[in-house]
Amino acid sequence: MIRCFLLVGMFQLVKAGSVLQIALATICAFTFCVVQQHAKPYVNETDDYLALLCSFSLSCFLFLVLLFKIDVLIEIPDVWSRLSLDLRGKYNIDSSPMAALMFGVVLASSVFAGVLVALHVAADLDSQRRAQLQRLRLQTNNEEVIPPRLPTGEFHIFLSHCWRTGQDQMRVLKQKLLEMMPEIMVFLDVDDLTSGKGAEFVDVSVATLVFISDGYFTSKNCMRELLRAAVKECHVIVLAETDRNHGGLTRAQVQEQLKDAMARCRHWGLADEMDEWEDWSETGSARERPTASTLQALLFTAPTFEWNRIPAFQCVVYESA
Repeated sequence: MIRCFLLVGMFQLVKAGSVLQIALATICAFTFCVVQQHAKPYVNETDDYLALLCSFSLSCFLFLVLLFKIDVLIEIPDVWSRLSLDLRGKYNIDSSPMAALMFGVVLASSVFAGVLVALHVAADLDSQRRAQLQRLRLQTNNEEVIPPRLPTGEFHIFLSHCWRTGQDQMRVLKQKLLEMMPEIMVFLDVDDLTSGKGAEFVDVSVATLVFISDGYFTSKNCMRELLRAAVKECHVIVLAETDRNHGGLTRAQVQEQLKDAMARCRHWGLADEMDEWEDWSETGSARERPTASTLQALLFTAPTFEWNRIPAFQCVVYESA
C-alpha cells in the first residue's frame, strides 16, 4: 500500500517521464525489496517469496527503464554532437542487450511466479486435505497435537490387551491414533513384537493402555504387562469394553478376576519374574510387591474410559462412572 502510494501518488508530483521520477521510483522499489526481504510479512513462506520476486522484478524493470532513458537522451543529435569521443564511448548504451535483458527479467519472473503459484496452490490443497482429516487438536488454540520425538525403539503408548476379546479393538484404536497423530509411536504386539514376551516394551513406553475385557485377568501375558507397569511405576491409562457380548466386565467382575489372577501369580512364575525386575530388599518398606488391592487402585483411581463401537463416537472420550 505504501509503495503504491509513493509510485502512483507522490511521485506524480515530479514531472512525468523525467529521469528524476524514474530514479526515485527505482530507489523506492529497491528499498521496498530489501525491507520486504527482512520483514517477511506474510504467514505463508511461498507468499513471501512471490512478493519478493515481484518487488525484485519491478526494481530491475525500473532500473532498465532508467538506462533506456539515458540512452534516448544520448542519441539526440544535439547532445550527441556535443559529446567528446571519450564520453560517447562511456555513455553510449547498446539497446539490443538491454531489451534482451528486460525480456529475460520479465520471462524469468513470470516462470518463477508460475512455479511459486503452483507450489502455493499445492500447499493450499494439502492444507485443505489435512484439515478434512480428523486430527487431535488443542482446545485452547486449535493447534494440531504433535507428539514429542522419541529415540528409536521407544513408544508413546503400549497397548496391553487380551487377544481373544481385544485384538480387533486395539487394531482400530491404533489406526485412530495414527490418523489423529501421524507422528505417534504405538506398540501393538502383532505389529512390533519381534522377540521376547512383550512386557519389556512397557519400560520404553511413555504410557501403558490397559484394555479391560473378559480374559485379560486370566491371561498370563496380560498380567505380566500389568504387573510390569505397576512395578516400574509407568503411567497407566484404562480403557474398558462396555459391550457384554464382546467381553465387557462389571467392576465387581474385574475385582474378582483380579484377586484370582494374583492368587495364580506364583503358579505362573510371575512372582519370580517380579523379583528379577525389582530388588525389593534394597527398596525396603518404601515400596511393596503389587497386590490385588494396589492393582485395583491403579486401575480405578484414575478415570476409566469406555470403548465405543460406533465409528462416529470412537474419537470421543467417555468416562465410566
